[in-house]
Amino acid sequence: MFCEKCGNEIKEGEKFCGKCGKNIEQEEVKNDISNERKAESNQGAPLVRLVLYIVAIIVIIMFFNGAGTIAEASDKMLSLRSVSGETVAEAYYQYYGRFLEGLAVVIRGLGITCGIIIGYIGRKFK
Repeated sequence: MFCEKCGNEIKEGEKFCGKCGKNIEQEEVKNDISNERKAESNQGAPLVRLVLYIVAIIVIIMFFNGAGTIAEASDKMLSLRSVSGETVAEAYYQYYGRFLEGLAVVIRGLGITCGIIIGYIGRKFK
């Protein structure tokens, strides 16, 4: 162990630094108290991490569920055919259906991104 004030080596059991006279025993007590407080504050961290991981999974599921619903609507719109041939409404629905396909992909990507961010926050939580 070394003195924090002057860097002098301190032998085990000494209460004061032999070079500068700093009280070593007080520093050890402060360090012990500080370590105890850190340990107490970290007790809830695993629970918070677990909650954040669960929230991340729920967010991903919700985004994928919403994207699935949009993709179903897109499929229905793209398969819509009129009896008389191609009409303006049919072209509109197909165009809108392709838009919804792209939107479903974007929503899935957004869900994964949000889930990863929430999971990363949970991983870094101390």
